Amino acid sequence: MRYPAAPMLEGFGGHVVEMAACALVLAGPLPWAAALARRDRGWTAALALLVTWSALETAVAIALAAAGELTRPAALATEGALVLAGLAVVGRPRLPEEVRPHALAPPLLAVAGLVAAALLVRLAATPIVDYDSLAYHLPAIAAFLHARRLVPLAQFPALSRYPFGWEALAALFVLPFGEDFLVALPNLVAWTIFGIAVHGTARTLGARRTPAAAAALLAATTPLVRGLVDTLHVDLAFGAFFLAAVALAGAGRPMLAVAAAALMLGVKTSGVPYAALVLAALACAARRPRDSGAGDVAVAAIALLAGGFWYVRNALETGNPFAPAELTLAGHVVLPGPRSFTELRRTTLLHLFDPTLGAHWRVLGTALWGQLGLRGLALALAGAALLRPAGSPPPRSRCAAATLAIATAALYWMTPFGADDGQNGWRITPWIAQGLRYALPALGALAVAAGLGASTVEPQHDRAVALGASGLALAGLTNWPLLAAAGALLPAWGALRIAPRSALALLGVLLLGGSHRLRLDRDRARVAASGGLTAFVDAHVGRDETIGYLLSHRSYLLQGSRPGRPVVYVGEPATDPVAWVAGLRGRGIAVLAVGPVRPEWRARPEWRWLADGTAPLVRVFGTDPEREVVLYRVISRPAD
Repeated sequence: MRYPAAPMLEGFGGHVVEMAACALVLAGPLPWAAALARRDRGWTAALALLVTWSALETAVAIALAAAGELTRPAALATEGALVLAGLAVVGRPRLPEEVRPHALAPPLLAVAGLVAAALLVRLAATPIVDYDSLAYHLPAIAAFLHARRLVPLAQFPALSRYPFGWEALAALFVLPFGEDFLVALPNLVAWTIFGIAVHGTARTLGARRTPAAAAALLAATTPLVRGLVDTLHVDLAFGAFFLAAVALAGAGRPMLAVAAAALMLGVKTSGVPYAALVLAALACAARRPRDSGAGDVAVAAIALLAGGFWYVRNALETGNPFAPAELTLAGHVVLPGPRSFTELRRTTLLHLFDPTLGAHWRVLGTALWGQLGLRGLALALAGAALLRPAGSPPPRSRCAAATLAIATAALYWMTPFGADDGQNGWRITPWIAQGLRYALPALGALAVAAGLGASTVEPQHDRAVALGASGLALAGLTNWPLLAAAGALLPAWGALRIAPRSALALLGVLLLGGSHRLRLDRDRARVAASGGLTAFVDAHVGRDETIGYLLSHRSYLLQGSRPGRPVVYVGEPATDPVAWVAGLRGRGIAVLAVGPVRPEWRARPEWRWLADGTAPLVRVFGTDPEREVVLYRVISRPAD
């Protein structure tokens, strides 16, 4: 059997070919997206472009997976056909003047570009190591690629009911390389959407251009937001699509707002109450002039199919489109699910946070400072300026911004697992810092209020606002990715005005050479971060051999350097060590992986059998399953 994620070619030549394949994946929806963006100007055109691109790319991923053809040849053929059809139908893609590179002269946009380049360097060079990504986000992608279709995660049956639209989209960026080199690249698109949507919403409500851009830049460069770019958490995409929907609703593009909301629902089930806010925004903007051509309607329909796919699947397979959550109405269970309303409610800040306890406020304050820092403080102070006496912006805009901020903050307060998941005894602890990623819509709303608040001061202070925001945005980013990005961007930026073709050639050389170096750096970092596990799997486990695992939350590392090999969960209860190993052998398991073992797993009999040598297995990698992943070779037949 051909390995489903084998490299195209080896060495630098292979890297160039694979970068070209990645460029094709990126370019597939662009002619269509650019056509829809032509009718608008500035930030509206940029949002129309990016939301349309996201909708079409997600639809491609889901369609290929639904057809059982989530493979490199099928993906490249589909993206190529999409490009050619777009060029034939709508012509050569041409962006509006206001969003072309030579028009992006303001310093804030230059700083944003520099930060984006630094984030691109980081996501390319840094292997993903966070708990959630290794436990189920990346394993889902690997499982999709191996099966060539959408398959559930056996280890997490409840999580398998979540929407996996963002993971499906990310899988397209694994296919060109046969590895996860740019698997997080869609997060950079989401990061861009997040910032533009904040800016656009503030502008719609009456903020001046510079304060709106400054607030968007500060929000997008908080540690919370930056830290989500190089993981496979879906919260950045969730917040970005919500804010894009609100911004597009205010801009008079209701169908594209619906498309963004549908994409949000295809990322997380918790988007349902946020969709109600989008509907409210659409209702409030009903009197504005609308522009909903056939193209917008088509994109909305495609996004609704892509986002609604997961809910239709759940309805057909479980009878509950919102599974695994139980749906209750007036105390009565309307749609049953494995996670009851009571169970989910006890994980929220609304249930656990006691506003009368100073200790709770200290924990929350520490988490907010760690995740938002000076940028968050600046946004809060600017937002408070909305309380100044009436002036510009008008009271109605101030009220709208305050309502959005309060509503999103309230939804965050009620979001499941925002306070605890049970491992801390249902208490308010520093663990809530990791749950602040659920507050990205509220952070965006705060930034919108900050843009309006900063617009209450006289326009002559805008230069100071821009300089202050630029300094804060760059603070803490003075590391080698930033310097590398600056070194790459500045010569090309200067040449772009003088000789555009030479500048593009220079960018191409920098991109190919730099990306190859980053890829090699990532390979070395991956081996180091896994303690040598990925290198061992590549060298000593056959590509067609099946790896089974239990008592582990790092199953993705078992893929080695190239996801798509057969890795299966074998955590079914067992009572006899010999029968258990015979069962592994019967399922074709060649290698068994265990660890790192969590405290609640130590009661499992398999843990005891492995510890005392009862199970007839041969340890081949690792020494301590309490700290690391340990591999055991399953002997093909018992010794005589």
